[in-house]
Amino acid sequence: MVVEDKSIMVGQSDGKVFVKIMGRGMGSNSQTLKDFAARMMNEKYFSFTIDFEKCTIIDSTFIGTLLSINNALETKGYKNAIELINLSSANIRTLEMIGVTRF
Repeated sequence: MVVEDKSIMVGQSDGKVFVKIMGRGMGSNSQTLKDFAARMMNEKYFSFTIDFEKCTIIDSTFIGTLLSINNALETKGYKNAIELINLSSANIRTLEMIGVTRF
C-alpha cells in the first residue's frame, strides 16, 4: 500500500506497521505520516518500524511528528513501540542535535 504522499511507503503485517521514508522526511510530508499512524492505531496496530534507508534528510518538524506518534502510543500503554532502522549518520546527527536519542 502507498499513501497519498509518494515519499512514504507503508504496509502492515501480523499486527505491525512498516513505514519506509523515501527521500526527505520533512514538514511537507509529516501530516501524511501522522494521519496514517492515527488510522493504524484506530485499527489496533501499535508496533511501528520506520525504515530510513532511502531517506536523505529529516527536519525538526518530521522528528516532532515521530515524537507525537510515540507519545500517542505511550498514552495507550505501548512503550518502545517505534523502531527506527537504517538511519544514516547525518540523520542520527540531526536527531542528536535536537536531543532525541531514543524512542
